[in-house]
Amino acid sequence: MNLLNKRFKIGTLISETGCPEDIAEDWEAFYSIFKERDPDSFKNGRMNYGWIQTMVCDLSNGLFLKGGQGRVDPDFWLGDKWGETKAFELGKHKNFHVAASSFFASNAKVPEHKRLLAENPDKAKAFLFEHSYDKNDYYLLTSTSGLNCEFSEIEMIFIEKTTLVDCLTASSNFKQVSIDKLLTKVTNV
Repeated sequence: MNLLNKRFKIGTLISETGCPEDIAEDWEAFYSIFKERDPDSFKNGRMNYGWIQTMVCDLSNGLFLKGGQGRVDPDFWLGDKWGETKAFELGKHKNFHVAASSFFASNAKVPEHKRLLAENPDKAKAFLFEHSYDKNDYYLLTSTSGLNCEFSEIEMIFIEKTTLVDCLTASSNFKQVSIDKLLTKVTNV
């Protein structure tokens, strides 16, 4: 099954890629234990980003191969194409951040982006795209923001960069995606 431009649950990823049952069971157990034992860390995006990426790659049974973070490697590889993983909150129809983490809150690129926005919005947009979107080919959006769901409820949306870019909001200076617009561009599995 082709998962591109689809919205699906984690169980669909597991079954459609032929993930071995023991790997799926291990990740479900890890998820449940971590959620119970350390709920504050479990919900913290800075702490859970790495293991969520590893989990998705493992459960994809080789469809997505683990990359890294930053400028050298993407979050995941799909063949020789770059993929980025971003999180949205399950059940919430609100815009969510998809630009590089260096453009979040007061991180490294924010001061320069703000300066460019004040001087030349087109240059600010080009700067944002250069450091956020240009190198990526695909996005895997997961409902893991805040991790307010059970393992089996995790949703994923797998899209091409062009679809993501089409759903960026001008009001966020192109750092956020409109989930409502995005959902009109994908098919539910």
